[in-house]
Amino acid sequence: MKLEIANLQRSLSLDVKEVRRVVRRVQRQEGQDLALSLVFVDDRRIRELNRRFLGRNTVTDVLAFPGEPVAEVIVNAEKAVSEAQKRGLEPSAELMLYVIHGVLHLLGYDDQSASAVKLMRRREAELLEALGYGRVPV
Repeated sequence: MKLEIANLQRSLSLDVKEVRRVVRRVQRQEGQDLALSLVFVDDRRIRELNRRFLGRNTVTDVLAFPGEPVAEVIVNAEKAVSEAQKRGLEPSAELMLYVIHGVLHLLGYDDQSASAVKLMRRREAELLEALGYGRVPV
């Protein structure tokens, strides 16, 4: 598994070893291996990317872009901190939820219908629990 990680934010201390463990586990559990670039950003930067690539002028939690030879997941660490506070979670658990969500998108999951959302949320919860984050509401 080729994994590049860039940290372009200051909202949350990033445990690169843990990020690698999570991505490896998700790919292994899903039976797929892809080259991946993970970029951790703040609200301002993800809004800019969301506007540029998807035409949406909003802050979001994660963006996933399939690509050859390397796919890319953009994760909003600033949003993870604020959402974790609202939801009473550890910011690291919320951040890993976003990482898992982005990787699952690249592995074929989508959230375009109610049934697809349900399937994706269930898989996210299973993976978070298996990774030791307990029952994290998704």
